[in-house]
Amino acid sequence: MKYLILVFFLTLQYFSIPHSFSDSLDDAQLSCLLEPSIQVEVSSSVPGVVHELYVERGEYIKRGEKIIELNSAVQKAALYTAKAREDFASRKLARNENLLKQNLLSESEKDELITEHQLAV
Repeated sequence: MKYLILVFFLTLQYFSIPHSFSDSLDDAQLSCLLEPSIQVEVSSSVPGVVHELYVERGEYIKRGEKIIELNSAVQKAALYTAKAREDFASRKLARNENLLKQNLLSESEKDELITEHQLAV
């Protein structure tokens, strides 16, 4: 009889536990999806294509640490082109230096040579 009463009370206690405990948890608490407490967006001052990524998602980084490298082929090509223009303008100005000293070039041609060289530099 004592055993039966004990089983009765335990059963009563089990069914009397409010099921509202699991109902009180909303979907966000049960979704198993971790949300970050802080998000940081990183951007570049120049557009480009990512060449190499040095960190993984969620990894801690320090100030000044290299986290990404952009493909710099286009910028390198532009630099080589600008350097070639500068070299050409310097050679062109040097070739015409004697003509400038003898005033055999018009003011317009002189101005064009000097401006072209300055812009290239």
